[in-house]
Amino acid sequence: MSSSPFATASARGTGLAGLVVGLCWLAVLFDGLDMFIYGSVLPHLLATGTFGLTADQAGDLGSYATFGMLVGALTAGTVADRIGRKKLMVGCVTLFSLASGLCALAGGVEVFGSAGPSRASASAVCCPRRSAWSPTTPRAAAPPSPSAC
Repeated sequence: MSSSPFATASARGTGLAGLVVGLCWLAVLFDGLDMFIYGSVLPHLLATGTFGLTADQAGDLGSYATFGMLVGALTAGTVADRIGRKKLMVGCVTLFSLASGLCALAGGVEVFGSAGPSRASASAVCCPRRSAWSPTTPRAAAPPSPSAC
């Protein structure tokens, strides 16, 4: 009895789907961890006077992140249609990683504040992409893209 080529393609597809789900969950983890860390570290930053941060500046930093998410969410569809969902996801994960690294190395509130919107924008772009790639969602229900996966 010989195995059909469809059986091996199905097994490969299942493994690939598992990899995609795993990578998407990592993106979700780091996305949520980003805002959680800011919220949990903020009282310490204010109490110790790190960066000379005032309560007003701390609120502004949180607002910058929200504004960055707005920009990312509004532009995600257009950019995905132009360059493709895969390239967009890889680019946004890379931007998120670089901006997070810049925040970690920031020597002042200016650098920290300028990297925040980029980090949040990349995070907001990744959210709908992760949902669209869920293996339980039928392909026809995923958002259309000229360079479909």
